[in-house]
Amino acid sequence: MKSTNVRALPHDKLFQDDVRQARGLLTERGGLFEELQMVDSKKEERWGLVFASPTRLLTLAKRGWFIQFDATHKLNRWGHNMFSFLVRNEHNVWIPTAHLVVERENGDIIAKGLRHIKQWCKGMYKSFVK
Repeated sequence: MKSTNVRALPHDKLFQDDVRQARGLLTERGGLFEELQMVDSKKEERWGLVFASPTRLLTLAKRGWFIQFDATHKLNRWGHNMFSFLVRNEHNVWIPTAHLVVERENGDIIAKGLRHIKQWCKGMYKSFVK
């Protein structure tokens, strides 16, 4: 018998079209992105999309010792939340460096998105440290 706690991810055509358009736009602009799907510790399915610009990730890799983490709720027609990661540049201006859109707030999916951002930054860090 299946658990009643498991919630199916949205797989209707309109949602998939929106995700495909987002991926196309990010690809066109040279962005990095990863679609995340997982079952969390409460046995619920989670969906997310983590994305960033490589040039902004370089700023994060150089200056990521102090980060501002900001959330925007009900961002789109699907009611998703977006988390933005900002760092200050050399002119003391807050720069958005990476973003995570999630179906529902949950520490497990946010942590998974953060791991992708961290991995991307490791690659960026190697490019400016000789």
